[in-house]
Amino acid sequence: MEHLSETNEKIAPAVCADDAVGVPSTQENASPLHWFVAVVNNRAERKSAEILSRMGHDVYIPTRVEEQKRGTARTRKVERILLPAMVLIHCTEQTRRELVNTPFIKRFRTDRTQVSNLGSHPLMVIPDCQIESFRKALDQAGDLPFEDVPFNLGEMVRVDGGQFDGLTGNVMRLPNGRHQLIIALGSLGGFKLSIAARHLKKIK
Repeated sequence: MEHLSETNEKIAPAVCADDAVGVPSTQENASPLHWFVAVVNNRAERKSAEILSRMGHDVYIPTRVEEQKRGTARTRKVERILLPAMVLIHCTEQTRRELVNTPFIKRFRTDRTQVSNLGSHPLMVIPDCQIESFRKALDQAGDLPFEDVPFNLGEMVRVDGGQFDGLTGNVMRLPNGRHQLIIALGSLGGFKLSIAARHLKKIK
């Protein structure tokens, strides 16, 4: 997973309102809502999300409560942000163009696994179904690791039965014959869940 700078340095907003710091958007229709990934200062995720919420925007910061122990001190529960320096925003393309000029948003993240006809990387847009699956996975599997996932994954499947019924993701076969389901937010990272093959149903 990309590690963003820990600095709180202020970065000037983009000069052009229709880019993600030099990357023009390829989405011409400004009406549909999409999940975009805004990059903010480290440790400013909650504050940025709070401001965006007050502005009337739908935002999401994936978090998980974990147990933390320091030295001989008692274990305490802390809420960890799973995507440091990032805030997911559900908005139209026109709204994104306006938000990129706000002082607390550095830029909008691009998808470096794809290249447009012009040779640039398009904006990263996360499908609604992946957001829903990710939220469900976090609710049901809080103790599972959050880790980087490969760009080229296997077939899309839906879990049919069992504890994770209804989740969708990419299936990966391990060398020992076991199966794991990747619940991921694009190339940002995700969960690896061990799922019995009988519960996996291919999505056509």
